[in-house]
Amino acid sequence: MNIEVKIPASPVTSIKLVIAELYVEEGDYVELDNNLFDVESDKLILEVVAPSHGIVEKISIDKGDIVSESQVVMLLKECDKRELTTEQSGIKTIQSKQRDPLSERLALEEVIGNSPFNKSALICGLLGLIVGSVLGSFLTIVYLG
Repeated sequence: MNIEVKIPASPVTSIKLVIAELYVEEGDYVELDNNLFDVESDKLILEVVAPSHGIVEKISIDKGDIVSESQVVMLLKECDKRELTTEQSGIKTIQSKQRDPLSERLALEEVIGNSPFNKSALICGLLGLIVGSVLGSFLTIVYLG
């Protein structure tokens, strides 16, 4: 049975989604939850994983392509590794991408750094709150006299 692999819905409203990395090629055998590709938007990177064991039959994307939510980008022929025939036994098996704690931390810092809660925004917000409170109090005293 063929399974359609689609671009997931982004939790953040984004103008464009780009294929950041492609981990498989046509003909590769993948296992459940192996990384297939990464989709990048303005603020985050989504990892798309294999929904089942199988062989990648068709890929319609390349690294750097602009895609849209729910777009079908890959076909996966569902099968177990035991079901592979002798001529298919040479198929490359994709291993799970090793997670590098440093790169995850840097990616998290990038997302946090672009958020409204980064350090400079926090300092400016507090400064604005203080100045606004002092100015508001002063004008209230002047007005009520």
